[in-house]
Amino acid sequence: MSEILEIKHLFVEYYKRRKIVSALRDVCLTLKKQEILGIVGESGCGKTTLALSVLKLILPVEGEITKGEIIFHGYEMWEEKYFKNKNIITMNNNSLREIRGGGIGMIFQDPFTSFNPVLTIGEQIYESLALHRAGKDLNTYSRIHEEAINSLKRAMIASPERVMNSYPHQLSGGMLQRAMIAMAISCRPKILIADEPTTALDVTLQKEILELLKKLQQELYMSLILITHNLAIVAEICTRIVVMYAGEIIEEASSEEIFCRALHPYTIGLLGALPSLKPEAKRLSIIPGTIPDLIDLPVGCKFYPRCNRSVDSCLEEIEMKEVSKGHFVRCCRVKEKVDVFY
Repeated sequence: MSEILEIKHLFVEYYKRRKIVSALRDVCLTLKKQEILGIVGESGCGKTTLALSVLKLILPVEGEITKGEIIFHGYEMWEEKYFKNKNIITMNNNSLREIRGGGIGMIFQDPFTSFNPVLTIGEQIYESLALHRAGKDLNTYSRIHEEAINSLKRAMIASPERVMNSYPHQLSGGMLQRAMIAMAISCRPKILIADEPTTALDVTLQKEILELLKKLQQELYMSLILITHNLAIVAEICTRIVVMYAGEIIEEASSEEIFCRALHPYTIGLLGALPSLKPEAKRLSIIPGTIPDLIDLPVGCKFYPRCNRSVDSCLEEIEMKEVSKGHFVRCCRVKEKVDVFY
C-alpha cells in the first residue's frame, strides 16, 4: 500500500456561544509514503483544524470530530499487534500517546507559545525521546543526550549545546523554529505536519526553513504535510496541492496541474493574486468579499457569494469530480473550464 494516511469523510464542529461552527465538512484526503503534500487556503478555511484532527488534539471543551475516519498506516507489520485499530479517532489513550510524536510529528504555527517556557530546549527534547525511543534504540541517558544533539544538528543549528541549555525566550524566532523542527524529527516520525512553519520569519529565513524541511524529508524518508496560505511556498517543494475553502476541499491536483491548469474560480483567484517579476505581468487580481460565516453557511457552493462566474446551479450541493487523472474539483461549471484548457 502506497498510502500512509487516509482521511475519510471527516466532519469537525466547534462550539461558540451556544452555536455550532462547522469547521470541516466531508473532507477526504490521502497522503502517500515519502510525499510532500501542500494544503493551502486563506485564514479560517480549516487548515489547522485538519492538522489538529490528524493527531486528535481538538479539546473536548472547544469542539469535536463528529464523523469520519483517520487511518494511519505508518507502523510495520510486527507492530500491528499493538495497533489493531488504525483509526486515530477511536484509538485508546496509550495508542494515541505512541502516535503523537512517535508516528506523526508536528511543527506548530507559533514556536513562542508551543514550548514550555520553564524548561530548557534540551529537557523538552529529552522528554520526547524518553517517551518514544527509550528502551528501544536509546537505552542510556548518554545515548538520549547524543540523539538530542544529533537532532539539533540535523536542523542546521550551529551551536547545539548552547541551544540545549537555553530557555525558549533566549532564542530568536528563526532559532526557535529550528529547535521545534529538531524536536519534531527527534523520534523519527513517519509523517511530519508543518503548520505554517514560516509565518513569523523574514523572507531569507523562510527559504532556509523550506530547504531544511525538504532535506529532512528526504533524509528520514518521511511524508510531509505543509500547511500554508502562501501558494509561492508550496510551489517550491510540494508534489501535490490541496486547496481548501470554508471547511471544504475545493481542488486537488499535482503542483504542475494547479499552477498551469487551475479550474476552480477560487484557486484561479489565488494564483491571480501572486506577484510576478515578469515585465509583461498584469495587475494583481483580488477576490471580493470575505470567507463566509461558518455558523451560517450559504447553501450550495460556499464560494458562490464571491464568485464572478456563478450561475443558478451553484445553489445546489456540489461534489468533488475527477476531471483528469488525479485532478479533483468541486465546481458545477468545471466542464466548461476543461473545454477551455483541453
